[in-house]
Amino acid sequence: MYSFIATQLVWWTGGAITVLSMVALALYAFTTYKHGYFRRRGIKGPKPSPFWGHIKDLMAVGAHEFDRRSVKEFGQVYGFYFGNHPTLMVADPDILKEIAIKQFSNFYNRGDTVQIAKVWQNSVNNAKGIKWKYLRAILQPAFSSGKIKGMRPILKRCLDDMISCLDSDLLDSKEHVVEMNDKFKRLTMDVICSSAFGIEVNTQRNPEDQFVKHASKILGGSLSNKVLLLNWFFPDFQSLIMYFAKDFNDPAAMEFLGATVRKAMEERKKSYPHEYRDILQLMMNTKSEDHAIGVSEEKSFEEMKKGGMSDADIIINGIIFLAAGHETTAALLGFISYNLATHPEVQERLLEEIDEVTGTIENSVTYESILKMEYLEMILQETLRLYPPAGRFNRQPAEDVTIKGVHFEKGMDITFTTYGIHMNPIYWPEPEKFDPERFSPANRGNIYPYSHVPFGAGPRNCVGMKLALAETKMAIVRLLQSFRLEPSDKLTIPLKTNNGGGLLRPVTLWLKLVRRKE
Repeated sequence: MYSFIATQLVWWTGGAITVLSMVALALYAFTTYKHGYFRRRGIKGPKPSPFWGHIKDLMAVGAHEFDRRSVKEFGQVYGFYFGNHPTLMVADPDILKEIAIKQFSNFYNRGDTVQIAKVWQNSVNNAKGIKWKYLRAILQPAFSSGKIKGMRPILKRCLDDMISCLDSDLLDSKEHVVEMNDKFKRLTMDVICSSAFGIEVNTQRNPEDQFVKHASKILGGSLSNKVLLLNWFFPDFQSLIMYFAKDFNDPAAMEFLGATVRKAMEERKKSYPHEYRDILQLMMNTKSEDHAIGVSEEKSFEEMKKGGMSDADIIINGIIFLAAGHETTAALLGFISYNLATHPEVQERLLEEIDEVTGTIENSVTYESILKMEYLEMILQETLRLYPPAGRFNRQPAEDVTIKGVHFEKGMDITFTTYGIHMNPIYWPEPEKFDPERFSPANRGNIYPYSHVPFGAGPRNCVGMKLALAETKMAIVRLLQSFRLEPSDKLTIPLKTNNGGGLLRPVTLWLKLVRRKE
């Protein structure tokens, strides 16, 4: 009896091992074939790991540094793998110009690195074809120079709160050291909530506020996210994966931000007529009771224009702006502050410019005044070159096309590495050096076209670029009217960054704030 049971166990164990071995061999054959995509096309690139592709490399050094090293070793066009999903990396400004500008009609859409969840398909950053064109036309006017000028009272209030909170923090700190990374996140959250949605959340004065916490969980795209990994490991089954997974973003964060936008919409419906002219109102104004509303690939531009956006369309685009509108701007503020603190000669020259244009009168910062600050613009652009918050952006060809000898196949995922371009010594001598003079009026004309693309390029560049730049400049000026920035003992030099999800951000930013004498 025992002999029979033992024999059966051996047989079943042997069978299980055989099956597992066959499955393992099949999976290895699968990933090996997938990782031969670029080799079969004669395109070089770093060697991928089975199934992981280059994801572990990104986890180890971050996307920005990985791209810089890859461009240096393999040139301006190379193959890259998110798991088993291939994407052609491009760091050639000439190809970028051709794709983003000259042949934009053939590269209208962003690439399908992952299967976008249904809820995101009508958002301006993910929409395709005519849907994107319609949404962009709706949202673009919210970022005109006139609209940004009109935001001055909101910006002033938020910046006053920032200085007030810093003053309180310094009273509690003998060393006058403040962690500025979190301060900037809270500032930019207050600005985007007030300017885009008419919501006064005041996260700067409320450390327990949940807005920053939830917004930081959206669009970050952590490389350890299980749903993202499944999409990348099995790219041929992305539709099936997303059918069951629904979304790869944090559900609690999505619910919190969605409820925020929904509540703001309901309040406006009750109080109509009102004087709102912000992003939320622009979207709400599109709605028509006489036509089928909602953005859809089955409708023409005119049909969408007649019907307008549905509540679901407005909410998902609202979430996009709440999440993206604060994270990248906060990161940029952090990087500029770090550069000023570690380059005192640059900071002193900027202080002179600020004093000359606005003086130390705290209410004097206006949209017009920051436009007069030439050196501030130079510092801003050089910081964006060294630390572009978004280090990659992608496109997808609608038809096969060959540019500069590189063949781009229909449907291929093409990713431009912003950092790979910005750190290329061909275009930027001593690329790791912080040198605002690169962007001086005398040198600006020598910059190679499309070698500086921190906000993308072409019609599909960042829609909120003007607001982000204006907000950043006004915040830096307001900060330096009150304080000098110095490195603290807790500041890591070089600055430690976190870009595992594709967005480059300071991990911490401990600076010493020294009150300027009257």
